[in-house]
Amino acid sequence: MPVRSRSSAALPRAALSHGDCCARLDGEVEAFAALIRDGDLAVRVPWSRTWRLANLVHHVGAIHRWATNIVAVDARRYLPVRDTDDWSDEFIDTGADRWLRAGGDRLLSVLQDADPDRRVWAWGVDQHVRFWSRRMLHETGIHRADIELTLGLSRRFDPVAAGDGVSEFLENLWRARAWKRGMGALSGDGQRIVFQAADTGERWLVIRHPKGFDWDRHPAGSRMRVPADATVRAAVADLYLLVWRRLPLDGNTITTRGDDELLRHWYRHSSV
Repeated sequence: MPVRSRSSAALPRAALSHGDCCARLDGEVEAFAALIRDGDLAVRVPWSRTWRLANLVHHVGAIHRWATNIVAVDARRYLPVRDTDDWSDEFIDTGADRWLRAGGDRLLSVLQDADPDRRVWAWGVDQHVRFWSRRMLHETGIHRADIELTLGLSRRFDPVAAGDGVSEFLENLWRARAWKRGMGALSGDGQRIVFQAADTGERWLVIRHPKGFDWDRHPAGSRMRVPADATVRAAVADLYLLVWRRLPLDGNTITTRGDDELLRHWYRHSSV
């Protein structure tokens, strides 16, 4: 059976539990720290005109500390990132990897000690602690891949984590309109887009409507009874990178068919 989610309705079950997310997050933090340990933090990140690796390290470490504070104090409202951001440019020369790892360790400790079903503020749909273990896993993983891209290394993801990452992206995308004013362009009048994982057989169906969009996750072997106006097909890890705009629609690992303009419109306006 497909997992059904409306942009403003009940949550589908995540592919990864809170405990799974914490365990995988630990690995992602260590991988991130290892990549920057002896790296040149002045190297430019390819997808940005202004960011260097130092900016990427600062961003991820600051977000880790922000999420830690939200869970630790049982926040019921937004707390500014700047309240917990203790980054200094001195860390570029004195151990940015240790600063990143220290924040990640504290985040993991707080998440692992917390009840995943406890309500806390979150910018996404799921207003519980478990939102933050899942969000931080994917936040760290995608940016770990950014470092690998910057350093000319191959980017790899476990298929289960990548599949959950596609779902997590679609689940929270409509909420990003709080800071992305153009997000309303994702609404429509019934257009259907399918993201198909060539290796795992999973499919994600997006149906645009006047108030936003609905989406379903169809596990491998399940039937999809509605035709698609446009389809994107790739290995699930590449779909994960694609929805986060780390791969282009015309990349050599991506196959598309159907309404090309519909796909390009979605790709252009789903940037967060």
